[in-house]
Amino acid sequence: MIRISERDKKIFEFLAKYEVMSSKQIKSLVFNQIPETNFFRRLRELEKAKMVKRMGPMTDHVYAWLLAEKGKSIMGFEDMDIYKNRLTLEHDVTLTQLRIVLDLVGLGKNIIGEGQLRRRAREQRSKHYDQSKKIIVPDALIPVMLNSRAEVFALELELHFKNRQRYIELFKKYIQMEGIYAIWYVVPSRSMANRMLEEWDFFNLKHRNNYSKNKLFCVTELDQFLNDPMNAVVRDRTGETKISQWWNFKIAESGIKLTENNQKNNDHSADQSLIENLSQKTEAA
Repeated sequence: MIRISERDKKIFEFLAKYEVMSSKQIKSLVFNQIPETNFFRRLRELEKAKMVKRMGPMTDHVYAWLLAEKGKSIMGFEDMDIYKNRLTLEHDVTLTQLRIVLDLVGLGKNIIGEGQLRRRAREQRSKHYDQSKKIIVPDALIPVMLNSRAEVFALELELHFKNRQRYIELFKKYIQMEGIYAIWYVVPSRSMANRMLEEWDFFNLKHRNNYSKNKLFCVTELDQFLNDPMNAVVRDRTGETKISQWWNFKIAESGIKLTENNQKNNDHSADQSLIENLSQKTEAA
C-alpha cells in the first residue's frame, strides 16, 4: 500500500482547490526543487494507486491532473464531483494558472471557482426548475477592494472569439445578475480585447434601454497578467489603468471582510439569485 507523504497531501490540496492542474503547475508549486524524473515517477505512483487521474495530453504535450476517488477520500471530499471536459481542458488549465497568479498577488483567498458555482447551482435547483433553460456560471467570482468598497468581479477567460448573438445572450444574463459589479474578460490578444469592447458597445447601443442596471465591462490581456500582474492593464470603454492602481491588494492579501450590510449583495457563496434566479429573470430578456 502506498504511503502518503506531506508533499502528496499538498498535491491533493491544490487539486481540490483548483480542480485541474497541469504537470508544470504541480511541479512549480509542490516539486520545485525535485528532479523531473522523481516528480513524474511520484505522479505515476499516485495515479496507479487511484489517488489522482490524468487527462490529455494537451497541445503542448503536457498532461493535466485531477483528484481521483481515493485522493478525494483522503481529503474528505468524497461527495465532491469533479468533472472536466477534454474539449475545454486547455481553457481549464489556463484558468488554473490565472487563479494561481491571483493567489500570488493576494486576490485568490475568497474566489469562488466555476466548479464550486456549478455544484451549488445543482444542489439548489428546485424540482420545478426548467432544465431546458440555460443558466450562466462565470469562470470565477472574485471579491476585490476598490478603494474602501468591497465589490465582486465575474471573471471570464475567453481564449476564442464567439459569434455576436452568443455574446448578446450572455450579456443579457449578466446585466441582470444581482451583486456583480463588473464583468472582467481575460483574453489572449489586444485585437481580441478590442473586439470584446466593441461587442459590449454594440450590446449597450441595441439593448441598454431594456435594462435598468448597468455593469462595468473590462478586459485584460492574458500574457500581460500572467507575466506581470501588478502592472497588467485593465481596459474599459473610457480608458485603461494598471490593476495595481485600481484594486486594493494590501487589504485583499489579509482576506476581504465583507460587512453585514454588504454581504447580501457581495457574498455570492450564499446568494442564490446569482445562479438559480437567472432562469426566471431571463424571461424578460
